[in-house]
Amino acid sequence: MSENDNETKVKVLIACENKGKKNADIFSEIYNKIFEVEYSDSFESFEKAMEYAENSGMSHMLYFLDDINLKLVSLLDDMGGYTLDVTVDDLKKVLSQNA
Repeated sequence: MSENDNETKVKVLIACENKGKKNADIFSEIYNKIFEVEYSDSFESFEKAMEYAENSGMSHMLYFLDDINLKLVSLLDDMGGYTLDVTVDDLKKVLSQNA
């Protein structure tokens, strides 16, 4: 058994509204190099994407609203997870710090 068998596997749903498709495509490629990623631009709403993420065992979701804004969701927290409103620039900064 390897050390990582007890760690939670990171599975990320990347979804978007039409206005957020460009950045969803970009970040999908970046995240796919690091984590298990599922991408979809076909959800009717954030709520539908969230429901899918919860039912599919995702650990996180990035939901791109437009070229600037997204919702970052963690479904791992013991108290039911959390949702943050962040900007694409915020996400780029975090990724560049962890590169």
